[in-house]
Amino acid sequence: MKHLTFSRKNQKPAQPHPLMDQFFKDWQNLPSLWSKNFGDSSLDFQPQFEIKQKDEHIEVTAELAGLKPEDVDIHLEADYLSIRGEKKEEKEQDDKARYYSERSYGYFERSFQLPYEVDQEKAKASFKDGLLKISLEKRGDKRESTRKIPIQS
Repeated sequence: MKHLTFSRKNQKPAQPHPLMDQFFKDWQNLPSLWSKNFGDSSLDFQPQFEIKQKDEHIEVTAELAGLKPEDVDIHLEADYLSIRGEKKEEKEQDDKARYYSERSYGYFERSFQLPYEVDQEKAKASFKDGLLKISLEKRGDKRESTRKIPIQS
């Protein structure tokens, strides 16, 4: 009888970052899964966002295929950026012709706390090929992420 031996020499260790990234992607899509199962289609459209820190500015990119600039509102208050909009369903004359569709529609709203205060007057946004790009110039030092508050007795 032969004995099989298993070796972990060639096995790569688990990478926690991709696992956590997938967890948060699934968590972000939870409203979409909920609406597909329970019928609230207003939560179906969940655009993807990317935020990059450059030397002098912060760059936010959103995938908004199928939307026009007038379908999107951007608000900046202190160090919070809010983006909201709606992707409206295209009504067809002959809806019975649709055999299968994975397209999603509905209202979305996302807010992000930025790691720096930004100069609101120098904020810029552009929309091209379904991508919304927002450039925010940094102002001042990095915002403290936590602050200990002393307790007085």
